[in-house]
Amino acid sequence: MDSQPNAAGRAVSISEKGGVPVVITYVDGRTSQLVVGISDKAPLSKIAYEERMKAIVGEIPMRVEMGHIELLGSHSGSGCNSQAGPCNPVLGGMPVQAAGGGCCTTLTLPVQGSGSHGFIMSAHGIDFNNCGVLQTTINQAGNAIGTVTDNPAGPRASDSAFVTLNLGQNWAQNQIYAGANQYWLMASKVSSTQVPYQTPEAMQGRSSGYQTGFTISDGATIAQGDICNANMKFVASNIPAISGAPIFSIPDANGNAAFYGIAVAKWITDNTVLLYSPWEKIQSDLGVS
Repeated sequence: MDSQPNAAGRAVSISEKGGVPVVITYVDGRTSQLVVGISDKAPLSKIAYEERMKAIVGEIPMRVEMGHIELLGSHSGSGCNSQAGPCNPVLGGMPVQAAGGGCCTTLTLPVQGSGSHGFIMSAHGIDFNNCGVLQTTINQAGNAIGTVTDNPAGPRASDSAFVTLNLGQNWAQNQIYAGANQYWLMASKVSSTQVPYQTPEAMQGRSSGYQTGFTISDGATIAQGDICNANMKFVASNIPAISGAPIFSIPDANGNAAFYGIAVAKWITDNTVLLYSPWEKIQSDLGVS
């Protein structure tokens, strides 16, 4: 054994060998074994790969395992390869656009409406100058994915609207894009009373990607602005602002989080502040769950 390179050295060089689908190598500190991880999608048996590895590394303490890598803080199986889309099912945190409208906004979250499956998004992302616009087609990467069916025209508590999914469009309730074929699950939805000052927050924006920050205030009010935003209560955060983006708690190691609200506007001063409509105001306007 003295003439053999040590296990740590073999762990570094082993991945350079061809013919074996090595996913990971490391030295088990408890057993001092070289652990060689082989893809669980590989065509041969574990015994076959054990024999191949012994031929490569020689008679050193070694353990072959079959498995795959999955990122912490997310779930696998979203079926969505890119945040740009199109994706079926649709996920929160991805770009959408009102037919005939201007630039994109962000799909906030797939939720259950009153008797229909759909998602919430920013109301001003449907028509910036007019409240209450209905029956607008919402597109993702050029594909029509739904129709606006709830968007209050009168006094409203949030800048949110509900879009009913088109037939043939799959539904991924409470899921937000977390990476290629990965998602975060909004396991709960909480009111702003549960998001006090300095609560850690996260956002998934269509162009910003994943961002984090914390609550600055849970009682901001826009006293002047376009009519859809006038005199509504918001939560203020120091996360960079992206319209329509979902705001949620930092996902745990299992990829679960709590949904907080929908990004609406920003207060531009020395330190730009994000303003978002909290969950209880969205629910009050749209009756979603």
